[in-house]
Amino acid sequence: MRILLMSRRDLFTEPGGDTVQVAETARALRALGLVAEVSLDLCPPLGGVDVVHIFNVTRPDESLVQLRHAKRAGRTVALSPIFCPMTEFERASRPPLLRAILRRSEPPTIEYVKLLAKAVKNRRWTRGLTRVLLKGYRRALAELLSSADVLLPNSESELRRIHVWLPDARVDRPYCVIPNAVSDAFLVDPETVTPDPRFRDCILCVARIDAAKAQLTLVRALRHTGLSLVLAGKPGPNSASYFRRVVAEAGSDVHFLGYVPQAQLPSLYRSARVHVLASWMETTGLSSLEAAAMGCNLVITPNGDTVEYFASDATYCTAGDEGSLRSAILHAFESPRSYALRSRILAQCTWTNAAARTAAAYAAALEASGPDLRGDHRLERVPPIAS
Repeated sequence: MRILLMSRRDLFTEPGGDTVQVAETARALRALGLVAEVSLDLCPPLGGVDVVHIFNVTRPDESLVQLRHAKRAGRTVALSPIFCPMTEFERASRPPLLRAILRRSEPPTIEYVKLLAKAVKNRRWTRGLTRVLLKGYRRALAELLSSADVLLPNSESELRRIHVWLPDARVDRPYCVIPNAVSDAFLVDPETVTPDPRFRDCILCVARIDAAKAQLTLVRALRHTGLSLVLAGKPGPNSASYFRRVVAEAGSDVHFLGYVPQAQLPSLYRSARVHVLASWMETTGLSSLEAAAMGCNLVITPNGDTVEYFASDATYCTAGDEGSLRSAILHAFESPRSYALRSRILAQCTWTNAAARTAAAYAAALEASGPDLRGDHRLERVPPIAS
């Protein structure tokens, strides 16, 4: 079986969680004996390709072009939506007048305006963007999700969110939940990893520095607590001014490491007492999975799909609330380390397991007759991590 994995064009120049998901899925598929290649082109050659696997629908101006290209070529299409709309963040974090407007706007309308604003700001206008703007964000998203031969969401709750967003669309495709995973570097016994002595028992946040990840709230929440905070990640592509605000309010007990290569992360996680990802929205939060695998206590928000993954093995806080975040961190810091979540991660959330499930979904989709697929012919689903 030959697979072509496709995603956004800046996947590797502006890395995120989807970068890890694409790269690790390709690597693990190859280990299973499949031919798996990655392409960031909109319309690459598809000769000899059996399945086109598209990741991330948040940029339909790119992913819809890729999907239409694959369908025109008669290829079976798998789609990992990674559907992570930031509606709540937009409604809560913008200036007062804009917040009032956004609270009266439907989520697809907000995403439509954001897509247009980013194109103008970044001076990047494409044929695909024109098509989406003419079609409408909701209809473009519905076409993506209803045209794929199999959907591969990262959780059941992600799939439910899609149906809430598109209640009238015929998104009844066969699907298989593919839990996100941790790389082999985080599967070792934490006791064998040497902590970084500079940051022993620190509070750690591994994420791009971005308002949606709420590092400024984190800095403010830890002020006067005496706890050391380590921020590992570079500013997001449109977050330079936000990064300057975080730096301006950070005291001497806040350490900025910039981008940290994955090979160095196990030592950093092992140094930390608590890992915080107080995001406004996460489909999973790969760094939370990695940190838990290395024995960190977790502080997260319930926004997105985190509860399905982490259940009661994390401390939850309210997004954007300094007091809630401070209380959650102090509680997690004083709590004993628990390895219960690590055990479930090792059993269910490895890329080998994810690739095996993904390959099975490919095979089932290839065997099915595209025009006759219905929602009642669903593929076997993967149990969520919290089960």
